[in-house]
Amino acid sequence: MRLSAVVTMAVAAVLGAPGTVRVHARSYNDAVMAVVGDRVITFFDLRRETGMAEQQLRKKFSGKELEEKVLGLRRTVANQLVDNELVFAEFGELEAKVPHALVQERLDSYIRTQSGGNRVKFEEELFAQGMTVAEVEESLSRRLAVDLLLQQMVYRSVRISPEDISAYYHQHGAEFRKNERLQLQILMLKPDGRYRGKVSETVAMVRGKLAQGSTFEDLVREYSEDSTAAKGGYLDWVDGEKANAKFKDLVSGLSAGDVAPAILELAGNTYVVRLAGYEAGGSHSLDGNVYKAIERKLRRVEESRRYREFIDKLKGKHFYRTFF
Repeated sequence: MRLSAVVTMAVAAVLGAPGTVRVHARSYNDAVMAVVGDRVITFFDLRRETGMAEQQLRKKFSGKELEEKVLGLRRTVANQLVDNELVFAEFGELEAKVPHALVQERLDSYIRTQSGGNRVKFEEELFAQGMTVAEVEESLSRRLAVDLLLQQMVYRSVRISPEDISAYYHQHGAEFRKNERLQLQILMLKPDGRYRGKVSETVAMVRGKLAQGSTFEDLVREYSEDSTAAKGGYLDWVDGEKANAKFKDLVSGLSAGDVAPAILELAGNTYVVRLAGYEAGGSHSLDGNVYKAIERKLRRVEESRRYREFIDKLKGKHFYRTFF
């Protein structure tokens, strides 16, 4: 059997979620995921990157869904590792150097994050893991090299013009429209409740007390037979398009705080309704948050396009091979 076939079989095993395949621990970790130049990416490298995220997935998912989530995560990260190695290979070919001061700055930040800034404790933790500070510095230096080159070749030159933002705004108007929203407050009387036979008189009494200065909320608590009585009859805010048409028609034309002059008979019950709150619909104007949101979106799209273009160029320039 050819080596590539053996490698592919091993990778098929380790890419899957744990529990689906039994393999020897050493071969499991040493399985080759990819080769970029003279750099070999193993399953151990992959698990070092995905370990914490996989733990979080296991807390949220199980069974087949967990397997699919873990597989998706591993494939995504494996591809990212290949991309990073291609960028690092280009960095090396350019004979660029990462400033030592920058590496030390990143190391100090890493020690603060991992060990509260205690270097002795940090070194002890590394020793327990079979690692050295020099190895960590090398890893941080490689990551910085990748970040620096991507910043130079991909991200720094991205410019989103006001014309781009305006064009997107006008071409995607539906994204920036908001529907009217309303909040109703109801006082409901049942036909066979405690006001049986005198519903009309009770409504008149309620309106009389409103005219005398009583608050609608107090009257709801006193008279309403709806389950919302205890909280003053307030209903949740609702999109105008989703509101009950009869309730909406009843308060049409009112200002927030007004009580509908008519009552509503619905499913045998009698409602006195107040428009507690109202927000008009319309389009968000192209300023402030909307402008910034469009700029961020267009920037992400353009950065993603340029990133893929750069990586594709590197794939045509540097040797690489994947086994997943």
